[in-house]
Amino acid sequence: MNEKWFSIDISEIEKKLKTNAASGLSPRAARSRRTKSGRGFFITPRRSFGSMVLDIFSDFALVLLIISSVVALCFEEYAMGVGILVTVMVNVVVTSLLYFRSQRLFESLETFFHPSVTVIRGGRAYSVDSESVVPGDIVLLTAGDVLSFDARLITSDKLKVAVRVDRDTVVECEKLAHGVVRDKEYDIRNMPNMLHAGSVIKEGSARAVVTATGRYTYYGAMTGGVVLKPSHVVPRGLLALKKYCSAFGFALMLAILPFSALCLLFSHDKVTLLTVFTSVLAIAASSMAGISCTACRVFFEKQARQTLVGKDPAAVRSEDVMDRLLGAEYVFLLDGSATCDGVLHLEGALCAEGGATDKDSINASVSTLGELAALYDSAESRVLTMGIHSPGRYSTALSEFIEETKTDAEALKIRCTVTGYLPGNLTDKTDKLFYLDGDIRYILNVCSSADAVDGCNRCVIGGEISSFSDEEKGKISAELLKCHRRGKQMLVFTLSDNVAADVDGKSIFAGALILSQKNDSGLGRAASALALRGVKTISFVNIRKESFDNRSEIPSPMMATSASLFDFEKAGLPITHKFGSISTYVGLSAEHIDKLIEYAHSINKRVAVVCFTDFYKKLRKKPDLFVTSSELQYRFTGRFEEKIEAIEVSGDAESLSCRQDIKSDADLMIPRPSKNGGGLSSLLEAVGSAQTVYANLSGFFKYLLCTQFVRIFMVLLPMLFGEAHLDARHALFCGFIIDLFALVAFAFERYSGNSFGYIKRIEDEFFAPLRSNFGMIAAASSGALCAVILPHIVGAMDFMGRYLYETEYLFVSMLLLHLGIMYCIRLSNSRKYGSAKRNVFAIALSVFALVFLLVCFAVRPVGALFYVVDISLPYLIMTLVPLAVFLLLYAVIGKLGIVEDK
Repeated sequence: MNEKWFSIDISEIEKKLKTNAASGLSPRAARSRRTKSGRGFFITPRRSFGSMVLDIFSDFALVLLIISSVVALCFEEYAMGVGILVTVMVNVVVTSLLYFRSQRLFESLETFFHPSVTVIRGGRAYSVDSESVVPGDIVLLTAGDVLSFDARLITSDKLKVAVRVDRDTVVECEKLAHGVVRDKEYDIRNMPNMLHAGSVIKEGSARAVVTATGRYTYYGAMTGGVVLKPSHVVPRGLLALKKYCSAFGFALMLAILPFSALCLLFSHDKVTLLTVFTSVLAIAASSMAGISCTACRVFFEKQARQTLVGKDPAAVRSEDVMDRLLGAEYVFLLDGSATCDGVLHLEGALCAEGGATDKDSINASVSTLGELAALYDSAESRVLTMGIHSPGRYSTALSEFIEETKTDAEALKIRCTVTGYLPGNLTDKTDKLFYLDGDIRYILNVCSSADAVDGCNRCVIGGEISSFSDEEKGKISAELLKCHRRGKQMLVFTLSDNVAADVDGKSIFAGALILSQKNDSGLGRAASALALRGVKTISFVNIRKESFDNRSEIPSPMMATSASLFDFEKAGLPITHKFGSISTYVGLSAEHIDKLIEYAHSINKRVAVVCFTDFYKKLRKKPDLFVTSSELQYRFTGRFEEKIEAIEVSGDAESLSCRQDIKSDADLMIPRPSKNGGGLSSLLEAVGSAQTVYANLSGFFKYLLCTQFVRIFMVLLPMLFGEAHLDARHALFCGFIIDLFALVAFAFERYSGNSFGYIKRIEDEFFAPLRSNFGMIAAASSGALCAVILPHIVGAMDFMGRYLYETEYLFVSMLLLHLGIMYCIRLSNSRKYGSAKRNVFAIALSVFALVFLLVCFAVRPVGALFYVVDISLPYLIMTLVPLAVFLLLYAVIGKLGIVEDK
């Protein structure tokens, strides 16, 4: 921190930091220094476990339950008091752990959105998380990089940086590796040879050596680092669930007094006020008003984790992103990030003789061009000097061409000796490769501009150097210009056999490689699958970028209706004309896209934008969801998977991804398309995960609704007739313990993605929950009524023996009804949304219920706690009758009131 790095020579810095400006630290040295570098610069606030527990205990009904258990103990109702207390505490502990796990996961997901850094370690380029950078690392920087460290520049190329002076001040400065700084300078704005944490690279590129990280940086020491703002938005589904459960529980609590009066009036002192009060309170609390919104985060956590698995991963930033994914009805593709792989592939080769490569007939000129490409590829792959391009930018395309020409690269290295390589920069965009072929010294110039052809007076024909007429030159230039207009990139190879010829512009045209990015083969399939889910995909090509470069964009291969700005202007129609029926827009500007987003919002449609350039910052009408493309490097660690660590991956930086400053703003990250995965397929997977969240949450809500009526009828109804067979202990056991198992079982459902259809939002069920689910509620209530009434009828007839097992019979019947309701809803969802995999948690719930009952009957103290002691076999078998009544009615009237998904 106190070292004046700006005034020290680079060689001295190498000694102080024990590093090498060319090859960097060794991977082992970097790992050992990481533990000593302190806290990271980008800080995600982490909630303490205590604050999470306080959130749970802020539920008013839960507090009342604890008070009621204490009151029961004071009145010597030990079984009831201990039963309530144990059940509540078990639920609180499990819920707290679920909450802790979920909270830590979403805090860790922020790591995906932290800037990554290209570092040189052991002479190789690696992409690492910002927290993995250590003092002594050599970093390669380019436009868009967000710095989490202080560094001294080694080389720079037209570098402009937005410097963060303090929390409120950002200024743009020019940086120069060889800039001079006063010895007693303290203002970072006057340190042109230094970079500081919090800054953003606006233009140019650089190589630098890291001098400080985390809280030891200038900005970190002053402020502690950049504290990221966590999302506190609660998903709409959880808000709706809490709203309904709170209202339902509050209504039951308001009914305590009149219900107590009725019970006491009809019971003739057989039911105490304490029993009535705690039972009603238990049923009200078992609606899980506050705890449900805490524990139900497991739905979102499970699917957020699921999106990171498989060939189509995606990283969601927070729970509410699931809402926006589900609500997006239009997806705007603003660039090729979701449609092409970002890797340059060989499309063809052009020589003075014309024609492209052919695997079966490679002529002498193409063979010569193949040797030059192999020399260039070999030299570039060994040089890590950062110019305006990333290392290995043409690696894939060159390898494909070298393979087609069957060039023997090893024999070429023996024959031709490379003596130097100068990568292009912003001033001179031509790469120069110096090599010896025998006794002749050559300079190979490689650039991406067709203008290089104009400076040639000779060309390679038949593998020999010949004259180059103006007519031939014009044909080559015209062909290259056509490729440029179609959005293709190119590498033009020219040779000079002496320095003077190169200076005079008398070069030899050797040929050109035509490069392009591959379109995603699965794009059409993914777009069609999104359409089945009610999501329309719209691509925008040749966008007017104004201040951006004029390079043509790769057109998105959408096969439906297209329209250009010229078409709208010619017909005198607004840009919103036939919005929704047009799949591709051509030549629109940010202002036009703003109008389309505004129009979509005016008709209550939500828009997701896929973009990996800073063009999206020009949009004034912000989309509902911002999606970008980036590498997803991660590894889960920790018992509760609290942290996600970046994996060091050897990088050729071939596949383009979003700039670092753009990644920080994204809501969802998907990888570029590759090998029939990524891109729009990853977005489809994320949408499917969001739909699974709400399908599962909807299923759990229906389960809660039906079981709540079961508990009301089976616990409270007998009290009106003077008996309290089931009380708060039994209501809470089913309402807290069994429901908790059911919650996890529903959370781990994974329905088929091929037959989802459009999932209606869960709020629809909360507007009229009783009417919407009338059939299921009626079936569940009928099963409960059967459980209450049937044994009295059978007992009066006395053909199965006297009815002496009221509590046992009702408790077993209630457990079976809970299990039956869960399985029926799961089966219904499976038929509706596609087949589901075997759910071990649903099976575990059934096993748990069976084992619990066996323990109650076998272990007297446990049975006494729930007043479950003994039951005859006939009445045990008869506990299946209420379940059978429910199953029969559910099959007949279960769909009454349910509005089918549109």
